[in-house]
Amino acid sequence: MSFGGNDERGGPGLRGSGSRRRGFDDTADHKLEQVPEDATVITNLDELARRTGTGGGESLHPHLIVIAGNNVGKYYRLDRQVIYLGRGETCEVQIQDSGVSRKHARVVLEPTSEVWLEDLDSTNGTFVENHRVERRLLRDGDKIQLGRTTIIKFSLTDATELQFAEQMYVSATQDALTRLNNRKFFDEQFVAEFAFASRHHIPLSVLMIDLDRFKDVNDTHGHPTGDLVLKVVARTLARILRTEDILARYGGEEFVILTRGIDKGNTRLLAERVRTTIESLLIPHPGGALRITVSVGTATLVETNVASRMALVAAADAALYRAKRNGRNRVEQWSETDPLEAPHNNTEDTNA
Repeated sequence: MSFGGNDERGGPGLRGSGSRRRGFDDTADHKLEQVPEDATVITNLDELARRTGTGGGESLHPHLIVIAGNNVGKYYRLDRQVIYLGRGETCEVQIQDSGVSRKHARVVLEPTSEVWLEDLDSTNGTFVENHRVERRLLRDGDKIQLGRTTIIKFSLTDATELQFAEQMYVSATQDALTRLNNRKFFDEQFVAEFAFASRHHIPLSVLMIDLDRFKDVNDTHGHPTGDLVLKVVARTLARILRTEDILARYGGEEFVILTRGIDKGNTRLLAERVRTTIESLLIPHPGGALRITVSVGTATLVETNVASRMALVAAADAALYRAKRNGRNRVEQWSETDPLEAPHNNTEDTNA
């Protein structure tokens, strides 16, 4: 069933948990205490927020949290009247799941503070607590299933708890030193991006970037200077890229870029821009400005020339190794005639 932009019908009040939370006012809610623990209480967000407000006066806020699938732990604040869920890039809750439609469902916040979930004629349907729904009033704790693997929980949380949860998600997905995405986040996004590119036959490129002779920087100037170099390079890379590109610290002095929709020729142009921009940096240091260079290896998925995402990474890694071997501070691209297996356990990489 499809719903138009003005089809935001009302319904019964929001059903809350029957169990009593700490922080209830004992006088005002003495009748509520007499309700059996397994009963269903009919209320709305404003009333629930009043009853469960903390000593500091904080009220509850509706939000979604991903508990299964891609981006586990990510929180979405429901701070607009309408929030769209789907694979499409215009969706506020973007879900990289092959079973999810471009605009799969939406969440509507009514003026009455009720929160409704509406399916948007999705291919595979929208489920709440294992029941397929077209339109349903959401309750605190409801689990929404979209696609094959994605489960999202609807929850009411005060601002302090929500801020803590968001900080925990950032800590789990962000590199502490550079503030870039970490390897875990990259790997999760790569699964979805590779599936999307393969399904729609669009190019997907991996750029592996490694700082040249970084060990010499640590040995000569100390690890604090090495950390500074990594942070400056990270900030510089972030400025170069498009919003939709994925940049992460891959490990040690190695970074990775995942970029969708540009062919091999433009991927090489991007890699050269990365190389020349880093080469031109003057990094402040008490003993004088430091210069650093990088080697870059790239590989591009075109149609079905690469069998898997791991093969694509291996191809970019092999190109990176060739850039090191051929003198550093250069870009090398993998081609279909090159072997996919990247070399490992070589001694040169420890002082690359």
